[in-house]
Amino acid sequence: MLSAERREELAVRIRERAIAYAIAEASVEEIDTLNILQATLLAMRRAVERLQVAADYALVDGNQMPRLPIPGRTIIAGDATEKCISAASILAKTARDALMRNFDQQHPGYGFAAAHGLWDA
Repeated sequence: MLSAERREELAVRIRERAIAYAIAEASVEEIDTLNILQATLLAMRRAVERLQVAADYALVDGNQMPRLPIPGRTIIAGDATEKCISAASILAKTARDALMRNFDQQHPGYGFAAAHGLWDA
């Protein structure tokens, strides 16, 4: 619901104020092998495991809980109701946006940035 520009502004503030955050991803091979949902859950687990300050509870956007080393719960549409999930979503999307801009520079003509509304970012 936020523009790419607004996400970038908020991401700076979130990174400055967060106790800890981590960005993780799953590879194309993992997505092909596991399926997109299981690869997403794997990336969530990786992010929790990479936190510089260990979390003691996880709130997860959606209805599927990844296998985590900590307890937690899922919240459908949690990015609209929980500030920590909103912040995580913003950090994930700005990381994705940066990747798309990078891909766009490396492979001009494919429209990676334009496909994500980033041509002005």
